[in-house]
Amino acid sequence: MSEDKYVEYPSTSYKEMGRIFGKEQIKLSKITGWVFKIPSKDSILIAYKIEAILKEIFPEILEEIKGIAEETGYEYPVVLANIVLCGSKEYLELKEMCISMAVRSELGYILALNYEQWEELKVFRYFFRRNPISRLPSVSGTDCYIGATDGMNGAGLALTSLKVSDRICGIGISPQLLCRIALDSCESVDEFIDLARKVSHLLQWNFLASDGDRAVKVEVHGGRKLKVIEINDDIFVAGNHFEGQINSPSYKRVKEVYDFLKKRRPRNPEDLIDILGTHEPEICFHGSDNHPPVISSSIYWPAKRRAWIAFGKPCGASFREIYMG
Repeated sequence: MSEDKYVEYPSTSYKEMGRIFGKEQIKLSKITGWVFKIPSKDSILIAYKIEAILKEIFPEILEEIKGIAEETGYEYPVVLANIVLCGSKEYLELKEMCISMAVRSELGYILALNYEQWEELKVFRYFFRRNPISRLPSVSGTDCYIGATDGMNGAGLALTSLKVSDRICGIGISPQLLCRIALDSCESVDEFIDLARKVSHLLQWNFLASDGDRAVKVEVHGGRKLKVIEINDDIFVAGNHFEGQINSPSYKRVKEVYDFLKKRRPRNPEDLIDILGTHEPEICFHGSDNHPPVISSSIYWPAKRRAWIAFGKPCGASFREIYMG
């Protein structure tokens, strides 16, 4: 694993975490040319409406955004718009076509994710940090500034997320910010669902969530539309479509992966590490003209407070184990 893609934040304030990330942003911009986009007046107006929501549910995250602005030299509205609108077509369009699974072990559910994204997006990292207020540790993947694509915290709440659409369909919280805030503030599936129901949503997205004994799929349909599906089977697979969207390109793939898992019957992280590198069916996808390759993999075992992460294609990657106790 490339060590510079796994970053351990020091225990500090949200403002200082923002400054640290600002330094990282400056370094990455020199390597990749990836800089903050100057937003339109309409985008800034939308961003301030989202800021008002954040002030209600988790104002600490705004201190982090201020820290990024101070360190990078960008004006606060520019950084705010880029972060709260990240993932939409208007800003950083994320073309991921991921696959995620929930598998029941003897000690509750284990979540796994193969994250697929164009390899020229070189900013993907895993962060280990602690909530400066609750001291709750978390590990999370991110390709979208301070947001999170997936992760687990020390309370044993694990989340994976999968894009359904990047079209803005409501003034609300982006899935990346929802995932990050949940890992910083929620300790159970119930608390994550309550948080997701409390806010409006920017985009259409899927989440798998587990706190060990319980696992759910949360479909965020945009705005205030939310659907919670309880997972009762030993195996569950999610892709880039909502339940019932059988014409989606990801529907066939999810079914193939599910049938494969039913035959293999994985029960532990070692089984899942092997499965995430499988090519028949194409769980470990190496990319095509219109479908990006796997760039990272993660496994979360809430009951054990353990995570395994790897960069690159999992068929040849080395997994790093992280203990969250």
